[in-house]
Amino acid sequence: MDFNSMASLPLDLSVLRRHIIFVAWLSMAFLTVGSRTVAQEVELAAAPQREIAATVDGTVITIDQVERDIARTLQGIKLTPSQKTEARAAALNKLINQRIVYNFLEKHGIAAGDEEVQLRLEELETELETVEKTIEDYLLETNQSLDEFRFQIAWQISWRRYLQRKLTDEFLESHFNENKRQMDGTELKVAHLLLKHQKHDTTKETENLVRQATTLVEQISNTSLTWDEAVARYSQAPTSDSGGLIGWIRFDGPMPKPFTRVAFELNAGEVSAPVSTKFGVHIIKCLEVREGKLGWRDIIDDVKKSGSRAYFDAIVKKHRPEVDVE
Repeated sequence: MDFNSMASLPLDLSVLRRHIIFVAWLSMAFLTVGSRTVAQEVELAAAPQREIAATVDGTVITIDQVERDIARTLQGIKLTPSQKTEARAAALNKLINQRIVYNFLEKHGIAAGDEEVQLRLEELETELETVEKTIEDYLLETNQSLDEFRFQIAWQISWRRYLQRKLTDEFLESHFNENKRQMDGTELKVAHLLLKHQKHDTTKETENLVRQATTLVEQISNTSLTWDEAVARYSQAPTSDSGGLIGWIRFDGPMPKPFTRVAFELNAGEVSAPVSTKFGVHIIKCLEVREGKLGWRDIIDDVKKSGSRAYFDAIVKKHRPEVDVE
């Protein structure tokens, strides 16, 4: 996702990808929770509309803004009640973090000025005239107020300016090398043992499954139980009769991100600690590593996106504890 336009979050809304989109959006929005706990975010996000959801150094974020952000992002995707609660918390977290980064840009003299914003607004008005539409039409279609839209213009100009200064060739090469395995096309041959959620994906059930999986990891580690024995006896995945074999995976898919992130920390022959996904709790074994051959210039757009995300996360991590978030 291009963080130059992070706020608007353009999405492919094909039916087959809708659930993936929702999960990916939640993952991004929860990147940095910071000084407020997720439970607090959920409690605030569940408050009645038109109330204040949060303030960031005196700047108000309303429940209306949170709801519009969700509507703008998910565009008609139907959510369960629990997903709606998660979505509100995630949207609020995203808006808070975006405001924190924008305030950082303002303090460092990088933020767009009023004249720049007005000029871009007038350019858009001219563009819309060619299709016989007005700014009011556009705001209605994109589900945002004029103030919100002006802020998004300011955000895009400011963040793009910051990235132009930061995403140098030297940084991009260094960032690629630090995350080489994730970006150079490396593939892992993996197997897993899965303990499925039996009822609902509740915290208590997950904690119980993690404890069971931890015991199995210890038994595999001290060789009182072989990998194949553990999988055959305890795995609830369809692959339980084949040593848990999944096959070759890359960092960009097809497994859930929590699974992939843990898998890509493993070397051949290593077994992971338990990792939770929506399917249950997994233990992962890396069977083989096939090193990638791509260089950073081969995938420069992807490296820029990853570098942009890294800068955004770093600013939030450093400055959120300093910011007055209520």
